[in-house]
Amino acid sequence: MHPQQLQVLLFFVWGCFRVHGRSIRGRNLGQRQSVLNNNGGFRNPEDMVDLFGTPYIVICSWPETTLDRTSIGELSLLNTETKRKIKFASLQKSNDESSNLSPFADPTCQPKRLRRIGSHGVDVYQNHDYDNPDGPFSWEVAVLNHNQYESIEFFLLNFGNDDVNTQLPTLQQIGCTRLTEGDVHNNLSYNKDKTKLAVTMWYDSYLGIQGQLNFAKSFFRKKPGGDGSLKLVTAGGNVETLTDNLNGPNGVMYGIGKGFRHSIFVAESPNNRVVVVDDRTGTVEHLPKLSDTSSPDNLSREYTATGRRTNTFLITRLDSSFAQASACGVLGAGCNLDFTVLRYNWKHDTLEEVYSGTMEGQATVAIIKEDALYVGNFRIPGIVKVTGFR
Repeated sequence: MHPQQLQVLLFFVWGCFRVHGRSIRGRNLGQRQSVLNNNGGFRNPEDMVDLFGTPYIVICSWPETTLDRTSIGELSLLNTETKRKIKFASLQKSNDESSNLSPFADPTCQPKRLRRIGSHGVDVYQNHDYDNPDGPFSWEVAVLNHNQYESIEFFLLNFGNDDVNTQLPTLQQIGCTRLTEGDVHNNLSYNKDKTKLAVTMWYDSYLGIQGQLNFAKSFFRKKPGGDGSLKLVTAGGNVETLTDNLNGPNGVMYGIGKGFRHSIFVAESPNNRVVVVDDRTGTVEHLPKLSDTSSPDNLSREYTATGRRTNTFLITRLDSSFAQASACGVLGAGCNLDFTVLRYNWKHDTLEEVYSGTMEGQATVAIIKEDALYVGNFRIPGIVKVTGFR
């Protein structure tokens, strides 16, 4: 066995031992149920976003294997009323019916076939006139791809003027943008005006033996930065690096409102904190309230009753070391991990606990829709729905 392979193996064996040797605290889980279906299940539902005003959630499933660039993930919808899964591929129109390109697409980029996307990270932008509650309803969907090369693939989900509660949307590919080869991009977030798209990048983590070794090393560095970067995509697929002084950048969320529209919140998972980056200067600021949040993963947007973005986001926090959680997730170990969902209000700088519990696998993302909390995870083929948690 190659020395680097041995190092990675020993690291994850250590992590698994720590996971299984850890006692699980008994915390109130509320009324919870697994949301499964007879259409293939949700494989590793690592990221998801709410389509506000509809019963749907967009689900981004991580590929079965994370060690090379041949892996294929899946994009789908969850109907929260019927608990049914709808595959994106079943909604797709022909390329002849495509709409105009996304403003972030590179006109020279050839979109990847939907069934060949190695999906990792998703965000949506609601193209909706708030003064016209009857529609039309459409969302631009941005998905990160690892298969064969790094790219952002763009789609248009369109409900038209149909009843969004009874009619399925149509799906159109509206371009793509290639990203730096050799890097691994984790997540992305639209700004409020749809003029900028923030993307986190964690260098060679996950892919290949050297990538796994780099991934392992990042847990022990505990330095302010250096393992990853935050990039900004603007019109025409222009990509620039805002800062490369981040350690393990993962979930990302654009701020809104006076004083915060240039703020990008980034979860540094190995550093156990969430930082904020200025999208004009790339300056990184450490937030005292978010400087010790265990192992933060994805950040999730929240909405007002009328569908507007709020001054808050949810943080899905792993209540174990990130090394232990990653050993559980990457090796597919059958383990239970504690997690907590937090709400941060950047306008008032307040942090509150929304829910805490234990689940099989590694919790990665949580969103609140209607009166339920939906939790995605890594390595378990299903989504957990929690009710009665408030």
